[in-house]
Amino acid sequence: MISFWTTTGFLLGLWLAAVFQADGVNEWKVALSIPFFLIYFLLPILNKKVRIAAFLILPVLVLLPLWGMGSSPLIWFIFSVLGIEYGLRSELGKPAVYLTYLLLVSLSPNVAAGISLNLITHIASMSFLLYLVYMYEQTVGRFSDLRAENERLYSDYRYLKRRVSRAEQLARQEERSAVARDIHDSVGHRLTALVMQLEVARYQSSNEAISNQLAQFKELANASLQETREAVSALKADETAGLQAVIQLVRKLEAESHLQVRFLFDSGVLNVPLSNAQSVVIYRAIQESLTNMMRHSGTRQADIQFKLIAGRYFQFTVSHKLMEKVSFSAGFGLTNMRKRLEEIEGDLDIKQSNHLFVVRGRFPFLSEEGEGSEND
Repeated sequence: MISFWTTTGFLLGLWLAAVFQADGVNEWKVALSIPFFLIYFLLPILNKKVRIAAFLILPVLVLLPLWGMGSSPLIWFIFSVLGIEYGLRSELGKPAVYLTYLLLVSLSPNVAAGISLNLITHIASMSFLLYLVYMYEQTVGRFSDLRAENERLYSDYRYLKRRVSRAEQLARQEERSAVARDIHDSVGHRLTALVMQLEVARYQSSNEAISNQLAQFKELANASLQETREAVSALKADETAGLQAVIQLVRKLEAESHLQVRFLFDSGVLNVPLSNAQSVVIYRAIQESLTNMMRHSGTRQADIQFKLIAGRYFQFTVSHKLMEKVSFSAGFGLTNMRKRLEEIEGDLDIKQSNHLFVVRGRFPFLSEEGEGSEND
């Protein structure tokens, strides 16, 4: 888009060319030029009604020092700039009406002098103005459409990216579950059968040395069976942890309680290394906040924001609208929430305005071991 100063420079050049063409510069022309440029410079800061009035005055101020020039092309170029500038400010509306007004104002010197009008010249000039504004509106409209299309495509991209990520996660989990089933059905069963056969052989053996050796074999087989079971449990376990686990639990609560929760994430917050204790504190605090929302606020829509502060502190915020301001006290739920945060060296802040209730918790996510290792 053309900047305001570029348009101003172009307009000033046209103005000087027109003034010099109209028998040079004199004090009278300079005096009449000052109000024109003063009003033009003030256009960006004027409100809508005053700005419309200013655009109506500007063409008149153009003609006053250039009255003797009649239908000069330079005047039409100046009017073209005014027409484009009016079109740039789409909130004023009806650019065709303003262009018609410019045409009528431009004809006034000819009418006053009784000069016959060259309708072809004026129609061509008016068409030129209309074409400029039309092209501008088409360009702006096309740009707006492209921006909306870009936002839609970006939204679809993020949605598909989440689906692909979720599909990959499910595929990995299914593969891990399949491997766990195979180990359980083959190795696990065979180790169990081996332990039983070793126990039977130990009871049937009359040789004490062989019995002791069979007992050792049985203990080794039992240890192998236990390790196999632990490996199977690890493979079956969901690999989601940290903030991702908290989000899944909140989504589950959202579905069960028929809530509408919007998550807001700062850059890098999903990669924060949260411990299990910290994840539990976050979830319990969010759960208590959403429960209080359902009980007291009369709404089921909430925003949950996760962000990092100074690269060291993790902050979560639960906010929701209030139908009316409510009085609250630190009951068991809020007290327990504050106590949990204090156990991980955090703090809790609760605020409300006339239309918004906010619960905000913050704690350092770096462990003492991690800090010590960094300092060393």
